[in-house]
Amino acid sequence: MDDSKLRILRFASAIASSHLVRNSFFLTLVIDMSILLSAMNDTDYKSILDDTLSKFVSARAKKNELEHEIVKLRQFFFATINMLSDKDRAAFLARFDEMILDEERSAVGLKEAIIRILRAKSKEWLTTLDVREFLNESGFDFSNYKTNPLASVSTTLARMKNNEAESTIVGGVTAYRWKKRPLEPASGRVRQVAKKL
Repeated sequence: MDDSKLRILRFASAIASSHLVRNSFFLTLVIDMSILLSAMNDTDYKSILDDTLSKFVSARAKKNELEHEIVKLRQFFFATINMLSDKDRAAFLARFDEMILDEERSAVGLKEAIIRILRAKSKEWLTTLDVREFLNESGFDFSNYKTNPLASVSTTLARMKNNEAESTIVGGVTAYRWKKRPLEPASGRVRQVAKKL
């Protein structure tokens, strides 16, 4: 085995051993990659990259098909819901809203969730504790974070750019609020989506 592949195997082994067993996906990925790398030559890399690009194109096509199907189902839902009584309509709309809310909660990262809170409370100075409480009230899921939620919120707030949030000291504690910016022109993609709505 040549020296570069041996170094890669050692590196992969070090990474794998430094992670807890609960990160089994990552551990499995590192082990699989180290095994593959130890047996590959330049031709194998090209073949794997060709296969990866092919899978990427296929996955994007499936994603586009699913997005199209979601739009059609949403349109059908709202076209059909008017056939129901007010009581039944309200029940189905509540289920639909809850489904969308759950989807949005799981899709939003911590920084995006914090930005939403700072924007919604833009006139108030919020401490790290305040932001964490608002995140908990909104149903934000901290289960994927290894540190405690307050530390994660604190780190995220501290890393926000000066053009995103401003900070001051309130009662001896750092507090943050959304920095108001002049309206920015919408990007071409945002304008296209807005026109479709």
